[in-house]
Amino acid sequence: MLDLIITVHDEANVGEIHAYTQDNVLAGRITYVKNDAHHITIEHTYVEEAFNGQGVGGQLVKAAIEYCEANNIKITPVCPYVVHYFEKHADEVASVLYK
Repeated sequence: MLDLIITVHDEANVGEIHAYTQDNVLAGRITYVKNDAHHITIEHTYVEEAFNGQGVGGQLVKAAIEYCEANNIKITPVCPYVVHYFEKHADEVASVLYK
């Protein structure tokens, strides 16, 4: 698994979580829409082709979960990758899953 630098870019109505290599190369990102101050919808997970299969997507989802836990935010996943991750790790995501 790559050692990535994760950054959160949070704006008024949307946001992104980026994963960079130690050489400052963008490896992937998650995009989300803010439904309100405590609820986001994750729409897309994108991993640069050169980084496919190296755990970037999983690290991005984990970063989103940690960010949401720290900020009392719930997640509605619509991105197929994130939906699958939430199904596979139901116990891990229970605290942030919007119901």
